Amino acid sequence: MTEQDDQKPIKQVIEEAKSMERAGRYDDADLFLTEAISRSADSDIPDLLLERGVVKRMLRDYDKSDEDYRVALILADTDDQMSEAYVGRADISRVRRKDLQGAHGFLDKARDLRSRGVSRARVHNQRGLVYEAEGKFNVAQDHYEVAAEECHTALRDDPNDENAKINLARVLTNYGSALENDNKFDKAYEAHSEALETFEELGDQQGILME
Repeated sequence: MTEQDDQKPIKQVIEEAKSMERAGRYDDADLFLTEAISRSADSDIPDLLLERGVVKRMLRDYDKSDEDYRVALILADTDDQMSEAYVGRADISRVRRKDLQGAHGFLDKARDLRSRGVSRARVHNQRGLVYEAEGKFNVAQDHYEVAAEECHTALRDDPNDENAKINLARVLTNYGSALENDNKFDKAYEAHSEALETFEELGDQQGILME
């Protein structure tokens, strides 16, 4: 980062990091966010840690990802930030530790917060993934449907909200997988098709490869 980067609003810094992530440049995003954290005001650090936690998770550096979420949770001053941190920790519990009960515990804490929109969608999306891991595909589908509606609501408020779009595409990808596992192939095809269209629109290479 340059001195000019220091003057950028936090929203712009995070969007630049997300752009690197969509291009599959996770190492670059990791370095970019680490430098941003070292130069940022205290009030910006929780959001930067949350984003770096995502990057570390994609790099499969699960312990450092969990640490970023843990510290972000301590420093968070909004319900949305706390919710994102709990969702991140639930994801690590599910993927790295195979601790589904622990993941549910983190998501219960996120559920009780007054998060909204995309943050609320991410709680339901992660809950769906945990239920899928438990083989409860019908319950998982219910949570994905709620998550999708939260994203649609955010997009009705702001049709250009890229964060809502990318989260909707990820929800639909997971929804499609749950439908496939439940032998609902026509609905699964529709969900995957809508997800792919959004991934292509945003140039999200990771999402395109997944689909």
